[in-house]
Amino acid sequence: MARNEIKLRRQLIDEGSLERHRDYGLLLQRHEREQRRKRTRRIFIYSLVFAVVTVLLLIIASYFIVKWEKEREQKNGGKTTFQTVRRI
Repeated sequence: MARNEIKLRRQLIDEGSLERHRDYGLLLQRHEREQRRKRTRRIFIYSLVFAVVTVLLLIIASYFIVKWEKEREQKNGGKTTFQTVRRI
């Protein structure tokens, strides 16, 4: 049943149409259930895509940070700088 037909039938509820379509309530429940499933699936997929993109951006950012750190160490002549911390 097309989406347009369901909208039209939802608007035209009277006794004659209810008798003609006895399972109309069941049909509406099924339609609402399918709409909820589609909405839930869409939200899940968008959340998954967002998470994957975020993880990829973090991986790329960490790669460049490590690369820049190595270049800076090579410019310093291979010397690594350590900061000493005193504990009291």
